[in-house]
Amino acid sequence: MKRLTMIFTMAMMVLTVTVGTFAHGDGMGTGTHMNQDGMEMEHNMVLPHIVLGGGYETELVFMNPGSGQEVSGTLYFYGQDGSPLNVMYNEAFQTSIDFTVPQSGYMSLKLGNPEDEEQIAWAVFINSGDQPDAEDSDMYMGDHLFASIFYKRFDTSVDRMATQVGVMGMRFMSGMGMGYGMMVRNDDHNITGFAIVNISDAELTTTLTLKNPDGTTFAEKNLTLPAGNQMVDILSNFFTGTADISTFEGTMEIRSEQEGMVPLGLINTDGIQTAIPMVMIPDSYDHSGNMGGGMM
Repeated sequence: MKRLTMIFTMAMMVLTVTVGTFAHGDGMGTGTHMNQDGMEMEHNMVLPHIVLGGGYETELVFMNPGSGQEVSGTLYFYGQDGSPLNVMYNEAFQTSIDFTVPQSGYMSLKLGNPEDEEQIAWAVFINSGDQPDAEDSDMYMGDHLFASIFYKRFDTSVDRMATQVGVMGMRFMSGMGMGYGMMVRNDDHNITGFAIVNISDAELTTTLTLKNPDGTTFAEKNLTLPAGNQMVDILSNFFTGTADISTFEGTMEIRSEQEGMVPLGLINTDGIQTAIPMVMIPDSYDHSGNMGGGMM
């Protein structure tokens, strides 16, 4: 148990994420969904948790299936405090990378250096021009892009790969990104964690609610994030002082009355790391894309 706890400290919670996460707004580019740098987030992809260095090889793969057109844009990197982050790519440090994904093709970006000190980051891909899809009036070209983040770590003592994981993600849309749920399993073999980033230009408050298998509330906590900030840790550290959290099994709901959160569930099972799929909570949105009842 001690070894797993060491893996999941704030700086060491390294999970693999495959994410296609988008922010959709009013379609007018009015700044309704601007991030902390004043970039319009509508139709643009968010990667909420990226780990660089610390013995890990990190690769981002962007896919453009079925659009019939290439997608171009810029990938911007941020640290946990929301400030631009220098990331090693092509033997040079840079805070952003311009690239184009061919129609029906993919683009691979190998980031960081396993021998460097570990860094926790998040990123956003801004689609150039945010052009509507000529084949589908309800979509923009940025909606066709998907991303996978692969982490690979080697055990140097035996000279072999120790872990490599890839997990499918989700989309974040206006009126449909204010309530999420995830499974939680904490025991002698499993430690559950959680990452969240505030992609808005204002402070964001979320409510984390642990639910027992029978649906009753086990514990609840409010979490406030400044604009552009990201947090990642094990649930025991989010719910400090909560009895029996290390053996809790159930679900966690993540809700907010504001738009801008992009969450990610994380779990470590006997040293094997992966991500937990998030589901949108039905009562947090309606099917027209507008908010329903808000916080419950």
